[in-house]
Amino acid sequence: MKIMTWNVNRFGGVWDWYKEKNDKDKQGRKEIADVIINYLVQLISDEADVMVLQEFPYYGLNNGRIQHATVEYNDWKSLFEEKGLTVIEPDGKGLNVTVAVVPKKESVWVKTYGDDCKTSFKDGYRNKYIELLNELRVLGIHLSSSSVLLPLLYGMGEADKPDLILGDFNSGDYVIRDRWDAEREYERQQFRNLINTYGYTDISGGVVTNHITGSSIDHFLIKNTVLLRCEIKNVSVDESKKDYSDHYPIIVELKKKF
Repeated sequence: MKIMTWNVNRFGGVWDWYKEKNDKDKQGRKEIADVIINYLVQLISDEADVMVLQEFPYYGLNNGRIQHATVEYNDWKSLFEEKGLTVIEPDGKGLNVTVAVVPKKESVWVKTYGDDCKTSFKDGYRNKYIELLNELRVLGIHLSSSSVLLPLLYGMGEADKPDLILGDFNSGDYVIRDRWDAEREYERQQFRNLINTYGYTDISGGVVTNHITGSSIDHFLIKNTVLLRCEIKNVSVDESKKDYSDHYPIIVELKKKF
């Protein structure tokens, strides 16, 4: 199975919509979305493949304000459906949402509901995570920092913890020279706590994933016990996609050992 995480920056390429307080022009965003969709179509070849995308646009943005009357989500979703892909949305809504993209005709992945759902963030994050279930429990996230995740895992039994946690953590065990270093030390400690206390391995290797800031904030965590039954066939960070987002996609290929 191939599993990917990618912050797609509202299909704005490297446009800083947060700073500009507006989205890039719609036609330009559609052209970028088309490139991203075609890329996913090439990657997805099996019913077990799943792609998790952060900052998938839900509402419009104008003068720094969320336009709740402008629901962009269905327009973008339809572009994926036209290419044979299904977009699974989270329970919450916001300016951006974290979604999972799977093959439309056949997919073994389902979004968790009811008793199957073991992950429950506080309000304010319901649009930023999605939990999927198959033979593995996968948590796709977009966090403000690793510290958001720690209390959630603390309250979980071992069997309920996600097998894979992937996404934009906005933190990691890295140093940016002459920038944010002192204030980021706490976040580095929190990320180490997440890895060491709860038994995960970051198989993305701490490489740069945001090429604008030069930071390692996107991660792919796999529970150490899962490594006993799954083989990591390949891990890649696709730097060729730097024109289509401020983040690089991380693609991991796993194979069951038995």
